[in-house]
Amino acid sequence: MKTKSATLYCLDFYFYLKNIANDTSISFGWNTKTAKQMIIEVTSHIDNRWQHSRSTYKSPSSESYQIWFKMKRMKGSIALFHALDEIKIFEGSCDTQLIITNGTEFTSSDLSQPPGVPLLDATSINEPTGNNQKCKLPYQLSIDNSTNTSNWDMWFCYNNQCPTNNEDFSTCTLANYGLISIEPWETNKTISTLINENMITRDFVGGEQCLLYYYYITLDDDIDYGQQLSVSIRSDNISDSEIEIDRLSIVDMKENRWHSRNVTFNSTSTSYTVIYI
Repeated sequence: MKTKSATLYCLDFYFYLKNIANDTSISFGWNTKTAKQMIIEVTSHIDNRWQHSRSTYKSPSSESYQIWFKMKRMKGSIALFHALDEIKIFEGSCDTQLIITNGTEFTSSDLSQPPGVPLLDATSINEPTGNNQKCKLPYQLSIDNSTNTSNWDMWFCYNNQCPTNNEDFSTCTLANYGLISIEPWETNKTISTLINENMITRDFVGGEQCLLYYYYITLDDDIDYGQQLSVSIRSDNISDSEIEIDRLSIVDMKENRWHSRNVTFNSTSTSYTVIYI
């Protein structure tokens, strides 16, 4: 490939890998005459069907580079089949699958159950409201303008308002967040973002850095569907260096609300990619 003005590209492909007992995988990456970088590694899955993968990567600074893929297995001696299809590369980030919203369009008059998506972003519960006080969460909503209230806890502003410590309702701060949906036929989705030294808010000592993020994953009556969130980093100057720094499961998802997460990790690089799966 020849590098254009864009430095971010999206690798999109379908793959087939069966039989998880044999630890099979397919790796994709790029290489130039002087450097080599892995973009993503996908592993075998118990489902006997095509899987879809998208991953954002930063192109090398050279004018041209090659895309490579490697298929491997760690054990076993039976014949295995690997398949790839619809391999595409687009300019720009893969994060176009994100819906950028402030959440207000999801506000519903149906108060029989908690909202299934955030009604506002995390800023609304962390920043002062219009009366300079923060939201007092959780709370119960009044039903039909009566003294009856919902039998579940509300963890968001409703109609862009929330109660505060003086018991008055005040206007919330609005900002956007990224919403992603995993459809019934999908097993995972990947989003990524590039981090450089201009985005790091404090100096790090001895390679120790801290990642702060907020997450929301819908709970459906506490049913365990295998919900997980994996966070990894990949240095832009070291080949094959994707390292998982955090993993969440259903035990970390206690209510349908925003949760904050602080993760300390070691990295001497000031330029790397953070990957959420």
